[in-house]
Amino acid sequence: GTGWTLINPSNPELSGCQNFPYFPRGGPVPKETVATMHKDWQPLGYVSNWGGMEVGSGMLYPVSVVDGLVHMYGGWKLQAELKWKRFQSQKQQPCPVGVAVSSTAGDLTNYERIVHTTPPFYKYDSNPEQLLHQCYAASFRKAGDATTYIAVPLLGAGARGFPVGVACSIAADAALEWMMQQDCDGNGATIAFGLLEESIAEQLQYFTRQRLSVAEGSP
Repeated sequence: GTGWTLINPSNPELSGCQNFPYFPRGGPVPKETVATMHKDWQPLGYVSNWGGMEVGSGMLYPVSVVDGLVHMYGGWKLQAELKWKRFQSQKQQPCPVGVAVSSTAGDLTNYERIVHTTPPFYKYDSNPEQLLHQCYAASFRKAGDATTYIAVPLLGAGARGFPVGVACSIAADAALEWMMQQDCDGNGATIAFGLLEESIAEQLQYFTRQRLSVAEGSP
């Protein structure tokens, strides 16, 4: 196909952010039980304290992250498809850290399909850099099965707590590695990173140029 594939930083259950009214940037995964019920309501009708965590600057709402938006705008067909994948996996996680799972795009009509991948937590998973590289590699392979147009956010740099520089370095490595493989196979490829700030784009460009200069200088 000629359409775009979106890479979505997911969670192991492919459940979006529906289990949590808000959650901490960088982890850990919150408790699922509401510890207290306050009379002072937060935006969107959520309580000010749940699972032992106060709402604060370090907290994210589902609308703050790509996965939350994908589940919000993907519609009931996407929700049903991901629920079916959860059912098929039975007691196993349908999308463990470092793995990529493909689905239709539901109501996200700008995309032909979505590849879901679960990035590691920078502070809580062992070998987070290696696992994040695996996320990119698995996602690019899965997306490349059907299209060479791939849209991807900076994986790991949001809710998973990777420092932006580390996330950019890994993104540059993984993207160039995959694109060079595509060139060797005679296939063209386009990867478009969706970044929130120009300064982040400059860091990604820096690491990309650095990797390219090393690759061109190697025998």
